[in-house]
Amino acid sequence: MAEKVVADVDGYPYFIQKYGEALWDAADAANLHAYLQAVHEHRGRVQDALDAEFFENHYLDAPRADQLSLRVAANLGGEQFEISGLAAEFNSRNANATQQSINRLLKSNHIFRVSQGVYV
Repeated sequence: MAEKVVADVDGYPYFIQKYGEALWDAADAANLHAYLQAVHEHRGRVQDALDAEFFENHYLDAPRADQLSLRVAANLGGEQFEISGLAAEFNSRNANATQQSINRLLKSNHIFRVSQGVYV
């Protein structure tokens, strides 16, 4: 079944999101409490695997200056950050250098723009 979903989504994140939404709704409608409980119980293990196998490697692919931007953004808290908040955290970097770092991170898909000046 998973192979069918993978073939259908063809790597498109939006398609994956739609499959996830439909499957979640189906599980909810069927009152699959045990399934949802299993998802809840194993969430930490999935997140740990993503941290080790996806996020760490993705982070290490970024240039060192951009890794610093990612670390500072993460320390701002929350899932989103504003470039103004990021720039305010740097004592030794001018706003132009911060913007250049953000541009590189956007181009390399390390971060995504939510709205003007707001990123995830």
